[in-house]
Amino acid sequence: PPPKPVTLPQVFSLRAGQCIDSGATGISGVHVLNCAQAHDAEVFATFRVTGARYPGAAALQQRARQGCVSRLSGYLNPQLSATSLAQSYIYPDAGAWSAGERTVVCTVRSTSGPLVGSVRAAP
Repeated sequence: PPPKPVTLPQVFSLRAGQCIDSGATGISGVHVLNCAQAHDAEVFATFRVTGARYPGAAALQQRARQGCVSRLSGYLNPQLSATSLAQSYIYPDAGAWSAGERTVVCTVRSTSGPLVGSVRAAP
């Protein structure tokens, strides 16, 4: 029989500027909210990594961290205190990679409770 199609988590379709809450099921249950509402995190960047073979979790985590760090300052409102914010990232695991997913999603969250409003610099 043909292999079953892989259902990738919705998180890989998120875009910069979207505000999200994580569901009870973690990254597979994210909900996009209006940024004016209290939310867990804001997506500040997404990018694709290259390569045909899965580089391994440690190497991919390092590439995700470096790619997100380099993109945060261009997104963040400079009037905000970056000390109360923490960035995180979501990258494809081996199963998602083998299904063709190469997207890294970079998020920023508050270390002191929910965010209300966007952390984005005015365009």
